[in-house]
Amino acid sequence: MRADPAERGRPRRVAPTGIRWRRTMDYSTILYETDAGKARVTLNRPEKLNAISWQMQQELRDALWAADRDPHVHVVILRGAGRAFSAGYDITPPPGEMTHAASAHSMERDISGTCTSR
Repeated sequence: MRADPAERGRPRRVAPTGIRWRRTMDYSTILYETDAGKARVTLNRPEKLNAISWQMQQELRDALWAADRDPHVHVVILRGAGRAFSAGYDITPPPGEMTHAASAHSMERDISGTCTSR
């Protein structure tokens, strides 16, 4: 079997049974799967043009950290379902809130988790 040109020179990791690794994880706003050294993350809110909601931010963070920790993943492919990759940040307030400002949501803080509240 010939190696994919992109894979030449890299050791190929296979499952102990000799089959290629393939795994999926369950999320509600993204799709996550791994196969042959690749993690595919699909933004899956096509009805909202994949606008990034609070929940999607959390799921993206979890999926990207999972890919980072997985020794079988060498690259992450990020894509969007439907006709748009992403319309940006979803500015629709969470249920029960008038605005995002009232809850002090910050996409950068939420994804990185490095800021602390004052």
